[in-house]
Amino acid sequence: MKKKAVILIITGIVFIGFGLILNNKGKNQTVNNTRSAKDIINQDKFNELINDKFVYKYFIVRTLNTDNKQFGNLKIEYDIKGESGEFYIHTEWIKENDNEFIITNLKNNSQNNSSPLFIVVGIAGKPEKPDLLYIIPESEIKADKIHFDKIEKFKKKNIVSNFYFDTKTKTLK
Repeated sequence: MKKKAVILIITGIVFIGFGLILNNKGKNQTVNNTRSAKDIINQDKFNELINDKFVYKYFIVRTLNTDNKQFGNLKIEYDIKGESGEFYIHTEWIKENDNEFIITNLKNNSQNNSSPLFIVVGIAGKPEKPDLLYIIPESEIKADKIHFDKIEKFKKKNIVSNFYFDTKTKTLK
C-alpha cells in the first residue's frame, strides 16, 4: 500500500512539474506576441492615416495581405477626370529617426506588374501623426537599406494635406 502511495506521489510531482514547464512556455510566448501585437496596431494606425489621405470621390483604397510585399499592402484604384487605373503603396512607420531604414522583403514590382508602387514612410511622432512623411517611388529604391540623405527630395512638405496622384506622370504627391 505504501509503495503505491509513493508511486502516486512521485507521478503527481512529475505531472505538476511538467505542467509548470508548459505553463511558463506559454507565458513567454504571450509576452513576445504582445510586443508584435503593438507593432501591428501601430502599423494599422499608420495605414489608416494613409487611407484617409485619399479623397474618396477619386480613390478606392483596398487593404492587401500585409505579408505580401510584392505589390505593397494597399491597392489604390483611381478614377480621375475619366482616367482610371491602379497603383500600390507599401507603408512603413518607423518609431525613431535614424540615419537609415530597412525595407524588408520588398520584391521588384516593376518585373511583375505595370502599376506603380510607392513606399510611404512615416518617421517618429505617432503612427497617426508622424513627424516626417516620405513618398518614394519604387523605381528609386536600389537596395533594401535606404539612407535619408538619398530620399530628401521625396519628403512630403505638408503632412496634413491629402495625397495627389498625377495620372500623366504616374507620381504620387
